Amino acid sequence: MEIKAKIDITKVKSGMFWYENDVFSFERLPNKKIKAIVELVEDDVIYGDLTASEICQIEEGKGSWNYAKVFITTVLRFQYKCKDNERIVLYDQNQSLQLFLNYEDVAKAFNKIGKKSRQGAYWTSDAIEAKKAIALWSEGIIETMPKSNWCNIRPVLALKIK
Repeated sequence: MEIKAKIDITKVKSGMFWYENDVFSFERLPNKKIKAIVELVEDDVIYGDLTASEICQIEEGKGSWNYAKVFITTVLRFQYKCKDNERIVLYDQNQSLQLFLNYEDVAKAFNKIGKKSRQGAYWTSDAIEAKKAIALWSEGIIETMPKSNWCNIRPVLALKIK
């Protein structure tokens, strides 16, 4: 199945390859570059893991929660030029849990391109207090951690439809 042009968000599913020009498919399409792998579709937003991108080489980072916020809002903005309806984000706690439910589908897509899906603890966008924030472990465990801890930072591309 390949979805083109005007995006019907009801047909976009976790584990699909998200190609340049906003084409979505479960198959690896020849002569098209991967923008991201779809991890989550929520309301009118499609979320994809940018570490799968062939358009812009973005690696998973590691650092404190404060560094994660700076990395997402400044460093990546220079590396990846978002369209008007796109932005780079960290998942919040609820989205992270939803992602865990989609983990198998997403992992299959990563395996098809020879990359690893999420491993270990990842920062969410949620701060609990001045010195603590929430991280999600790839096993689905949510943990409150000091913001100074080093956790994985995985950038997510969010495309708002409508």
